[in-house]
Amino acid sequence: MADLAAQGSAGKDGAAMCERCLAPLAPGEAFCPECGAPTGESLPAADSAVHNELAGANLLRLRGDLDGSEKALLGILRRFPNDPYAHEMLGDVCAARGETERAKEWYELALDLAPNSADIRRKLEHTDDKVEEQVTADTAETLGLPPSTPPAA
Repeated sequence: MADLAAQGSAGKDGAAMCERCLAPLAPGEAFCPECGAPTGESLPAADSAVHNELAGANLLRLRGDLDGSEKALLGILRRFPNDPYAHEMLGDVCAARGETERAKEWYELALDLAPNSADIRRKLEHTDDKVEEQVTADTAETLGLPPSTPPAA
């Protein structure tokens, strides 16, 4: 039973299925052919590898190398497309660049993959607020209105 759980779920005919996308898995397959999720014995190694790469990408971001961080994160997503933390970190990179629309898209993807993550939800809500503020400012500028100041608290 433990082996079956490590490989994924079992379908009606007993064939292994990916736990993330429910695609059928061939025996001994290390990654799901549909979604790229690691399966079986590759799961701990894959988690460890992606964790180390995410840490490296985050270090690049913290050091201000946003291009290097983005490149590393996109490389991670090519191999692990369902990693919510890579999506979240790409949102962080875009937010650091002031690309709020792109950041919002990455956070939405991350939240789709990790719907219970309060941290990702908080970042998405903050980014939504920023996008709304920018739309309001752009509309006011288009209409020739003076910039508004927020009401005093």
